[in-house]
Amino acid sequence: MTQPQPFFAPLSYKANREINLKMKESLTGAVILSTLLAGCAGDSTDSPPPTTVDQTTSIDTTLSDVPTSEAMESSEAAVLPPASSAAMMQTSKAARTRSSAAAMMQPSSAAAMRPEADLAPLQQQKYADGTFSAAGIYRSPAGGEEIHVSLTLKSGIIATATYEGTATQPKSKSMQEAFGEGYKQLVIGKSIDALSLDVVNGSSLTPMGFMDAVKKIQAEASAS
Repeated sequence: MTQPQPFFAPLSYKANREINLKMKESLTGAVILSTLLAGCAGDSTDSPPPTTVDQTTSIDTTLSDVPTSEAMESSEAAVLPPASSAAMMQTSKAARTRSSAAAMMQPSSAAAMRPEADLAPLQQQKYADGTFSAAGIYRSPAGGEEIHVSLTLKSGIIATATYEGTATQPKSKSMQEAFGEGYKQLVIGKSIDALSLDVVNGSSLTPMGFMDAVKKIQAEASAS
């Protein structure tokens, strides 16, 4: 009849280590006792001492194979990425972001550093360059009046201007002549968009006819 085998519960790491230490102490004592007895026997018989196996070394080697908690923590730490590596990755990502932002800003910065002369061709010109003429009309006490105006534009600036009155009534004719003597200094070198005449040399109606002609010239020059 087969006898039942005894059941041994698995030992914990701590219990296993304590047992190994006790075995080591017991074997160490046994080795020392065996060595002493062998020495005594050699002295009496003059025979060479028997060869003994270093049980202590074997036990030490066996115990050294058992992983300690410190070694296990070290192995786990080796698997985890070091904090310095994460910091280096974050720094590299930030550097790439800054490089991309700098690359996007370079074209606008280069445009901002261009001289105005270089940027002028890039801007759409509102009025065509050239000489444009139109007739301006207005009403005076003598009735309807008409004048002829010619302006030369360059980038929207009035470079030259000519004017001719057509009034036949003495009062209207004198007012047109007075206007013709003083209008140029108020017109030449001015932007056509900023031009505004009210009273010139005492004439207040002829400037109205002049501004009527200017509006027609603006329409013609912007469509060219």
